[in-house]
Amino acid sequence: MSSLGDSDSICSNKIFPQHQSILTIIQGKLDNPLTPKFNWLDLACGRGQIISQIKNNLGSHRISKINYYGYDIENKFIKHTEELCKSAGLKFESKIGEIEDFTKHYKNTQKFDLITLTNALHEFNSNKIAFLLFECLIRLNTDGCLFIYDIESTNPLELGAVNWEQSEISSVLKKFLDLLNIKNYFPEPGRWLHSTCHAWNIQIYKNYLNITDDKIKKVKQTVLNGTQKLVKEIIFRKLTLCKQQLESLTNCGIGNDDERKTIHSLLYQFWALNSIKERMK
Repeated sequence: MSSLGDSDSICSNKIFPQHQSILTIIQGKLDNPLTPKFNWLDLACGRGQIISQIKNNLGSHRISKINYYGYDIENKFIKHTEELCKSAGLKFESKIGEIEDFTKHYKNTQKFDLITLTNALHEFNSNKIAFLLFECLIRLNTDGCLFIYDIESTNPLELGAVNWEQSEISSVLKKFLDLLNIKNYFPEPGRWLHSTCHAWNIQIYKNYLNITDDKIKKVKQTVLNGTQKLVKEIIFRKLTLCKQQLESLTNCGIGNDDERKTIHSLLYQFWALNSIKERMK
C-alpha cells in the first residue's frame, strides 16, 4: 500500500487532502434539502480512514442521510471500517472481493450518488482501468459523481505497482470520453503536489455527460476496446523508457547514492511494467 493516506496505516485525527475533497463533495450534496438519502460506494475502502473523519466534518444530520457501501479485498480492513461506521453512526454495508468482482456484488441497476476509488489504482492490473471507468459510470445516478485519486509514485516502493502520471491518466480519460461521443465535457485531472510524492484526481459528474445508460451500454465494447488499446500503448511506452534508462545506467555505471536509488526504483518499475505487458499479449 502507498504511504500517502494508505489503507494499511492507522487511522488518526489527520485528514488527507483526497479525503477532504470527498467530504466536501458529500457535504455539498447533502446540504440539498431535496436529497433524502445518499448512496456512496467506496471501492478499495481499506481501513476506512475517511470514515474516521466523517463525524467531525459532516455532523449527525448529514450522516443520517448516507448509506455507505464499503468494498475491499481484505477482510481485516473491512472489519476495521465497519467499526468506524458504527462509531460514526453511519448506515453501512460491506462486501469482500477482488476489484474486478465488484460488479457481481453491485449490479448496474443499483445506483450510487458517489463512487470513490482512492490510492488504489496503482495496485490493480492496468488491464482493468477501462473496465473500472465504464462499470463505475454505469452505476452512477443521473447526477452522481465518480472520484478517483492516486499517486504518481509509491514511497516506499511496492512490487507490482504501476504508477500513472497525471498526463497519462488524462489521455486515457479523454479517449474513454471520446469513444462515448462526449464532445463538450472533459474533467481534466487535477494534480496535487505533496512533500513526498505527487498525485492526481478525477471527478466525473454523470449529468454533465448528457448521455443515457442505454446509449452507454450500446457502445460498451467499443469503449472498452479503444480505451484498453491506449492503456496498452502507454504501458509499452513506459516499459521502453524504463529499459532505456536502465541501459544508460548499465553503460555509464553507478557513481553515487542518487543513482543507486534511481536504479532501485527503475528495477521496481521494470518488474511491474513487464508483468503487465505479459498479461496484455
